[in-house]
Amino acid sequence: MQDDNALGYLNRSLQYLFRPGNLLYCGALAAVFIALRSLGEARMEGVGTLNWFIIFALIVLFACKMLDSMQRLMHGLEQERVPLTTISKLPKNIAIDAAVAIAFCGTVVFLLQLMFTGDRRPTLLNLTGVILYALTPALILSIFQGAGSLAILKPAAWRRAVAEIGGAGRYLAILAMPFLFAALVLTIYTMLAQTLISAEDQARYNSINGTYGAPAIIQLITILRGIIFAFLLALPLIYFSWYFPPPEETLDPDNIDIDERELAAHINMDDDLLAELNRLKAEEERHAQLQRRAPPVDLNLLREADTEGMSADEQRRFAGDLTQADVLIRQGENEQAIALLEPYADGLHDTNRYLPAYKRLHQLYRRQGREDAMQAMEMRLIEATASGNPYSYPAIHQTLDETGDGILPADWIYPLAQIAAGKQHYDTVLNLTRNFAKHHPRHPQLVENYFLAARALAKKGESDKAQQLLQQLLKRYPEHAKATQIRRTLELLQQRT
Repeated sequence: MQDDNALGYLNRSLQYLFRPGNLLYCGALAAVFIALRSLGEARMEGVGTLNWFIIFALIVLFACKMLDSMQRLMHGLEQERVPLTTISKLPKNIAIDAAVAIAFCGTVVFLLQLMFTGDRRPTLLNLTGVILYALTPALILSIFQGAGSLAILKPAAWRRAVAEIGGAGRYLAILAMPFLFAALVLTIYTMLAQTLISAEDQARYNSINGTYGAPAIIQLITILRGIIFAFLLALPLIYFSWYFPPPEETLDPDNIDIDERELAAHINMDDDLLAELNRLKAEEERHAQLQRRAPPVDLNLLREADTEGMSADEQRRFAGDLTQADVLIRQGENEQAIALLEPYADGLHDTNRYLPAYKRLHQLYRRQGREDAMQAMEMRLIEATASGNPYSYPAIHQTLDETGDGILPADWIYPLAQIAAGKQHYDTVLNLTRNFAKHHPRHPQLVENYFLAARALAKKGESDKAQQLLQQLLKRYPEHAKATQIRRTLELLQQRT
């Protein structure tokens, strides 16, 4: 099984790029680079419009083929043969948008060359290249999602694309791997060229007159350069596709291929049962398609989950659902996010184990004003906090402040008050312990609760009330295990007043 990580995706990208269907178009682009280098700037000035059009057409064909390969990977077709045709999965309107975007970028670069001359031109071109590279994943995904050829002028579309990919951190990470790989390859190429070519030949190699008619070794280096440049341009495009979200599903349950006559020959099936079978098969196929192109799983999302006893597959599945839910939430698709998370909070799943799902659902219910569902979720989170989970407390802190006395189970009060005291939420401690003796006069933790309340009063600066409460505890429970500690606390408070 291939690794779903950065190096694994790089390896898979290289393997996919060397399929015959992709090699043909990479070779065409390499031919363009070789021709441009052979002719040089001086000879290129005399190239006619037709030749420039041919060069542009080859570049567009290459770009469309790479975009088509990206679409194929996004559809989970990695194991299928790459067709020689330019377009197999790429919609024609997207191909047109891509061609327009390429023409626009080419025009901008051409105009910049005219505006700047001398030593400033290479610096400007390098800077432009870096900017275009940094924007490439966002621009391509924006075009794929219907932003059109003007996606390059729509920063809002870029931001949506970055969010779809997984945020700024993941976006920068996917830019880094192809960049580092290209830097390594170009370093090796440069060292090789410097080793094989003499200083005199290097001057000719770098001449604006090109390498046409130069010695064979220079011609070989020129060809190698063109091939390397073509593949280094193609590699990031293939690599980026692993991080793009899968396309929207278009399966129609009514069109699932089920042989009704064959089924009827063996099973007595009415229309309703057959329709249900169609629906289940459609759901199964949807799930299979999503799994074919599942994005990398960020197990850091499980840092608040109790994963002890959870298998690796369970962890990956849960983290994957959390990732997808977060994307849906960012897109405003709250109902879909709820539907994805609710199976983890059905009462059969432990709150501590699946806490990240519970916390997200709590926030979603609050946003939608679903009071009953939110209150039920709050009780599960309060129970988790009372059991000692430190991560659930922030979600229910406000609820604890607003909960009336006598509502929560008596055994929850002391652990909740302890956590609140540790967070220096002294009003919460007082609210939790208020009238505890009235509701639970014989509870074994009664003294502990009121001792916490007294300390909370003291921390708030209400020393007199704290002393009164401590004196009452000593009077009523002089033999309690905490009597010595209560007495010592009272003495300290009296010394300060």
